[in-house]
Amino acid sequence: TKSMTATLAALLVEEGLIQWHSTIADVYPEIVDSILEKHASLQLQEFLSMTSGIRDDYDNPVLDGIDNQADLLTQRQQGVPLVLSYDHQIPRGEYHYSNTNYAIAASMLEKVSAENWQTLITNRLFSPLGITNLGFGTPGTEGQLDQPLGHLVADDGEYQGLFYTDPPILGPAGLVNISLKEMMVYAAFHLKSFIGQDTVLNTTGLDLLYQERSNGYALGWGTIDNMIWHNGSNDYWFAEL
Repeated sequence: TKSMTATLAALLVEEGLIQWHSTIADVYPEIVDSILEKHASLQLQEFLSMTSGIRDDYDNPVLDGIDNQADLLTQRQQGVPLVLSYDHQIPRGEYHYSNTNYAIAASMLEKVSAENWQTLITNRLFSPLGITNLGFGTPGTEGQLDQPLGHLVADDGEYQGLFYTDPPILGPAGLVNISLKEMMVYAAFHLKSFIGQDTVLNTTGLDLLYQERSNGYALGWGTIDNMIWHNGSNDYWFAEL
C-alpha cells in the first residue's frame, strides 16, 4: 500500500496540486504555531521516504485528541498537529520505518485535493489501471468465510484464522486489499515504468519513486541491485512484490 500511496502522490504532483518539496507549513499553515518549529519544514517526500524523523505514533496516547467517530479524512487531519507537536528524538534525514509518515503524507494529499485518500487512490490510480476488485482493510465479512482469513500459529501448533485489521487511520500505510490478478496488473504497471516503457499513466514523476533516499528505501519502494520491491504484513497477512 505504501507504494500505492507514493504513486498517488506522483499523480497529484503531476496535476500541480502539490510538490515533492511541499512542506507542512505550505499545506497546513494554520497549525504551524501549534507544532515544533523544526517540523514545519518537513516535506512530502520526507514522509514518503520515511526520513522525516517521525516515529510510529497513531497508537500512542498523545493521539487521544482524535475523534474516532469522525470520518477518516478528519481523523488524519486532527492527528497531524498532535504528532508534530513534540520531539520524536529521531535524526531527520535517516530512514526510520514508521506508518505514521504515510498517514501524514496522505493527509497532505487529502488537504490539497479536498478528497479523502480512498476516493483519490481509487479514481486516480486504480480505476485508470482497470483495477476494481479491491477494498480497504481486512478482505471479506467478519464472521463469514467469504474470503481467506489472515492467520497465525496458535499455541497448540494449529493455524488460527483471524479477522483483524490495523487502525483505519493508517490505511495509506497498509490497508489496501486486492486480488492476486489485479495485484499483478499493478506490478506490471510499475515494472514498465521502472524500465522506461510507456504506461497507462504516463506520469513524468514516477522515476523519482525508485531513487533511493536512505538505507535502501526510496518513495514507497525498497531498492536493491537495480530492483524495486516492497513487502508488508499486519502479523496475520503477508504480501511482497
